Amino acid sequence: MSDPPEGDSRTILLVEDEEIVREVIGDTLTASGFRVVAVTDASEALECLSSDQDFCLVLTDHSLPGLNGSELVHRIRVQHPALPVLVVSGYTLDPTLSARGIPSLNKPFMPDELMARIRELLPPSSQDSDE
Repeated sequence: MSDPPEGDSRTILLVEDEEIVREVIGDTLTASGFRVVAVTDASEALECLSSDQDFCLVLTDHSLPGLNGSELVHRIRVQHPALPVLVVSGYTLDPTLSARGIPSLNKPFMPDELMARIRELLPPSSQDSDE
């Protein structure tokens, strides 16, 4: 018998403006058992976060149109201080992210690297703790 999906159907908010990258990351998260709500910019992300949707993590690109990833993280920290955030970027990341303790991952990355970072940020799912 195979292990249950590690996501246990928890929901991740994915903020990525590049369609192909959004699809690949979304597929990786879905294959790992997560539900994914994917949006293309920070304003859409903030709208989702103000809804009744329950997110376990926000995974955001750093280079977004309009409000960038650093600014989005700042707003998330103010409005949802306990919500884990992971910032990904193909460019040099803003050094203030690490100074503020914001986890990050440089693109390109392998799916197992992404999932390892997510496991570091999330508590075990309720399904994992029942075993």
